[in-house]
Amino acid sequence: MKIINLSILLIAISFASCTKEGATGPAGATGATGATGNANVESGTISVTPGSWTTVTAGSLYSCAITDNNITNVNADAISVSVATGSNSNFIQLPGNNILSGGDSFDVIDQNGEVIIYYFNTSAPTQSLNFKVTVIPPAQ
Repeated sequence: MKIINLSILLIAISFASCTKEGATGPAGATGATGATGNANVESGTISVTPGSWTTVTAGSLYSCAITDNNITNVNADAISVSVATGSNSNFIQLPGNNILSGGDSFDVIDQNGEVIIYYFNTSAPTQSLNFKVTVIPPAQ
């Protein structure tokens, strides 16, 4: 045990005794300006009316497909879906619960070219909803 403690002490002393020698060199030249852009982020808002929902299981599950051609590789794209319940309301990130009524639930399935919104409740939404789909493809 004494040998281990002595070894640790010698290593610590050897690192503590290191110093920087010489003056700091001159600053390097400024690099070229990079391309402007928004990192290829694509975002769009889609209004879904009450009649757009398909019954999957009566009295419990409803779905709506939203086409988005920006989703080209579901395994690599970063996809975010949110919902706004009115024209002046904030967007709520999905999946989420208790958005339209107590006990309801929204879920999202991403696929190439579309997202499928699932709504779990006793009936389909009775109001128009705005869904925002944001897609960030992988870096090239």
